[in-house]
Amino acid sequence: MHGHSIFDDWDCNGTLEGLDVRFQQMNGAVGAEQMEWLDKELKESDELGQKVIVFGHVSLCPDSTDWSCLLWNYDEVMNIFHRYKCVVAYFSGHSHVTGYARDSHGISYIVFTGIVETPPETSAFSTVSVYEDRVEVNGHGLENSYILPFQMSNEESDSVVDKDLETTPTTVRVQV
Repeated sequence: MHGHSIFDDWDCNGTLEGLDVRFQQMNGAVGAEQMEWLDKELKESDELGQKVIVFGHVSLCPDSTDWSCLLWNYDEVMNIFHRYKCVVAYFSGHSHVTGYARDSHGISYIVFTGIVETPPETSAFSTVSVYEDRVEVNGHGLENSYILPFQMSNEESDSVVDKDLETTPTTVRVQV
C-alpha cells in the first residue's frame, strides 16, 4: 500500500471547494457535550495557571494541514482555545502528512506523519518532553523536531503572544 494515499480514493472533485472540502465523512465534528467539557477543563486549567497540550485525531488549524483533513467545526474548537491563556499546543494526525502552524494566540498546531504512509526502510515517530518553559518535540525518521517556548501572558491584553518572541519554532529534520 506504500505510495498509495488514502486521499486518492475520495470522490469529491468539483463538489467541494476551499475550506468546504473539510466536510468529508471521515472528518466529523466535536459535539456540544464535548465542547462544554473542553471549555470547563480549559477554564479550570487557566485558573490554576497550568499549561495544556490538547490531543485530537483530526486537525484543527487550516494552516497546518490540507483543508480536506480539518474538523468540521474546527473554528468553534479554536475559539474555545482562544478564550484561555493555558493552551500551548494541539497535536493531531489524520492527514498522515507532517504539518505545523502557529496561530495569532501563540498556539502551535502540529500534525504528525502517519506511519502507514512511511516507507518500510524508515520510521516516523516523535517523543515529547515538557519543561518548565517549553515543550520539545523530538522527531525521528520522517518527523520534524520542534521547540515550543511557552508564551508569556500579557495581563493588559487578550492575546498571549509575546511580541518579542520569534514567530516560528526551531525545526530540525532528524534522520535515523
